[in-house]
Amino acid sequence: MKRIALVAVLAVCSVCQAAVDDAWANNPPMNLQVWNAMPELDASQFTEIPLSLADEAIQRLEHTPVVALDEHNFHVFYPPCALPRKVYLVRAVYEHATTGTFHVKQLGDTLWVLHYALGPYAPRHRSALAVCTATEPKTIYVSAGGAL
Repeated sequence: MKRIALVAVLAVCSVCQAAVDDAWANNPPMNLQVWNAMPELDASQFTEIPLSLADEAIQRLEHTPVVALDEHNFHVFYPPCALPRKVYLVRAVYEHATTGTFHVKQLGDTLWVLHYALGPYAPRHRSALAVCTATEPKTIYVSAGGAL
């Protein structure tokens, strides 16, 4: 019986590890994780890049967490930005695409991209958001999680 319990614990731990081993995922320091520490952007200020362009967006973000966009890059899919705002392509991860939603928080030049979803722990998948902001993002935190 102890062996069965040990095998079950190891299996659960390996699943948990698979869900956190993506190099794009990095939680912010605890002082920024307090819900009110970073103001949340309105949902009209960001949008997920559609699946048909996800591979190209992910490739652009392979070596950097943020890329400035212009009218030649994904312009049909990102939110309109009034000056002085610009659009930036930003890394994102999710666990369950169909039961969750993205949130973006910003404090100065720091962005926190979160995806909350319902469901058990699962491997993370990469995605990208187009974010409209007046401040060029320099530090990007990316996390995913939710409730069972």
